[in-house]
Amino acid sequence: MKKVLGIVVLGLLLGSNVYAEKDLVIKNGFKVKGQFSSQLYLNKQQSASTIILSHGGGGKWKHQELWAKYLNDEGYNVVIIDHFKEKGIMGHVGKVNPLTIPEERVKDLVKLSRWVSKQSWNNGKLGVIGFSQGGSGVNLLGNTREVKKIKGVKKRDLKLFGALVSYYPGCGIIGGTPPNLPYVPIMIHIAMDDGLADPFWCQAGFEKNKNFFIYKYPDAPHGFDITIPGWKRTGVISSINRKYVIEGHKKSNLLSRQRTLEFLSKHLH
Repeated sequence: MKKVLGIVVLGLLLGSNVYAEKDLVIKNGFKVKGQFSSQLYLNKQQSASTIILSHGGGGKWKHQELWAKYLNDEGYNVVIIDHFKEKGIMGHVGKVNPLTIPEERVKDLVKLSRWVSKQSWNNGKLGVIGFSQGGSGVNLLGNTREVKKIKGVKKRDLKLFGALVSYYPGCGIIGGTPPNLPYVPIMIHIAMDDGLADPFWCQAGFEKNKNFFIYKYPDAPHGFDITIPGWKRTGVISSINRKYVIEGHKKSNLLSRQRTLEFLSKHLH
């Protein structure tokens, strides 16, 4: 009887778009019609620092959900932004959609961050982690000179952020280059065996700066932080006929996460 009751309760929770675990609540977050939606992963505590996760060209998927729970275990609240669903966009790995270029992603992130900063469960400045094309958007978000040129972004918005992290970003996409002299601490993880987001474009155009940290992972492919056992995707970028592989790389993943956690702990606590 208890088991049946538990299933019924869980079904009701899922039906209302709220799912509760022992120390975690998952529910729908802030949405702007035609622009973006979000999902909350909240620790059951008074308040905590919040990390926003921005997906790549493949769209929101299990990868970000696993990252959310990983960060929850480290004491953070997490918001996963979906840049595609409200815009009616499908995944487009290896391609760029004008509706989700770095500039458009920054607009999404800023609007969402304004909302998050006002929530009782958020404590202090926000962190943002972007993956692939999401990393391109994070790079632009940290670009002191260029981000101020984006329509709708106010100077006060930049005060919302305490730490940015960019995983294997598409630095060759317009606006996605590593930020020179960033106003906020940013850490960039480059996969040096990346056939999808060419690491060449991530290694120039910036000066040494106290807010800028860049790490290279020699044998890492695109998606090296993926932790789903046996998961692997291959493809070809049709515009340049270049093959790519997306899969996890244990050594690079562990080292990058260690660096990321230390970075977030230093700048968000």
